[in-house]
Amino acid sequence: MAGAALVFGLAGCSTTGDNSNSADDSATGHNGSRSSRDGTGDNETEYNSGTGDGGSDSGSNETDSDPQGDDDSGSQNEIGSASGSWQTYQYDTARSGYAPSETPPGDDASVQWTSEVGQTFAESSPAVSGETVVVTTYGGSVRGIDLATGTERWVYETSQDVYASPTVQNGTAFVGAADGKLHAIDTSTGEGRWTYTAGYPVNRSVAVSGDVYLAAQSGTNSAFVAALDPETGGERWRHSLDTYGEYGATVSGAVTVADESVVIGTGRYGSTFVCLDASTGDSVWTFDSSTYSGQSYDEVFHTAAVVDGSVFVPLTVEDPNNVSTIISFDLSTGDVRWEWQREGELVAGDCAVGPEAVYITTTSDDTAKLVRLNRQTHSVDWSVDLATSSPRCAPLLVDSTLFVGNSRFDPADGAHLGVVGESQSWAQRPITNGYLVQNHSSRRGSSYKMYSTDNI
Repeated sequence: MAGAALVFGLAGCSTTGDNSNSADDSATGHNGSRSSRDGTGDNETEYNSGTGDGGSDSGSNETDSDPQGDDDSGSQNEIGSASGSWQTYQYDTARSGYAPSETPPGDDASVQWTSEVGQTFAESSPAVSGETVVVTTYGGSVRGIDLATGTERWVYETSQDVYASPTVQNGTAFVGAADGKLHAIDTSTGEGRWTYTAGYPVNRSVAVSGDVYLAAQSGTNSAFVAALDPETGGERWRHSLDTYGEYGATVSGAVTVADESVVIGTGRYGSTFVCLDASTGDSVWTFDSSTYSGQSYDEVFHTAAVVDGSVFVPLTVEDPNNVSTIISFDLSTGDVRWEWQREGELVAGDCAVGPEAVYITTTSDDTAKLVRLNRQTHSVDWSVDLATSSPRCAPLLVDSTLFVGNSRFDPADGAHLGVVGESQSWAQRPITNGYLVQNHSSRRGSSYKMYSTDNI
């Protein structure tokens, strides 16, 4: 069943950002692809050098341990480093979820256009590169949509479904697929630049920071992280994750890259985070949550955020009492800086990290909450109820507005500021220069709508 994409516009908003990422046609050239403007191309040249969410909450039932002290204000990583486009899941490669220079939509947002793009994976988030919105679909396609008009510019086809959210950088979209390949696509033309054969499905967003970093997984017992040349797709290094879990390796979160480090969560029936040297792929440290706390955490379903030299990891203990957990540890050493827990709730999604606080969503029975956790005191500043019982998309702090799903909040006190778009969406909404783009899909992914806000 085909879905619809709608775009909302913000009348009179200021478009002060730089949305001019242009395609770098001279890098590798257009070496053929299974893509074209009408989606009928069938020639693919492959370069393969690889192997293979109202009121106050005092924080009852919370614990705060601080073995390394309160200083969480290092300056190694500048949050919200990307500008002028929405390049990847959680805004930047550090997965901070903080976009201080972008302009969020306001109360006067209105629909600008609707675009039919077909079925998509419910949690796949669009990316924005200049004037092109890049989306993925079931059935194996990546599509470029004109941000101003909603017109489909091009279709790039893959041989299997695409679950991963696209990442865009310098005029190239990098998209993993269930076909075991990473596809590099020109965002202006839809032509393929290169493909990298991982051999395993690449179902999570990649990170581009100099090199291209990806994680791939086969079944429930084998996974790896690799770094690729962004121009050719040539493999620079590969690091197996198979040895970090007693029962095999899984990868359910996106790769995080910051301060010349790569952080990825792995482990089946356990939670281990691994830090690798971004240049060599060598292991710097590992953090085994079960060894640290003696608790049996679930498998890693969340993505780490790296901000100011600290790694922020959301974890959950489902048995016996349900315990939401945020652990912050030192990026350089892996030493735990502090830990926050609250019983009776589960962490619902990834976190957003602003200069003063960490924002997470939790769920318990039929209630979901948006929680602001103070980075210095490691305690709850406020907690508010959400309209949905199962928030899936991570919070986003855009300028001075906090977004969870289609709801807007004041990050200072949790006051509800209104809504933009439709509520039943699991996917994150990229927000740039007053535009908001939404993938709207049912739980089964049976429909797709996309929204944007802009003063077109």
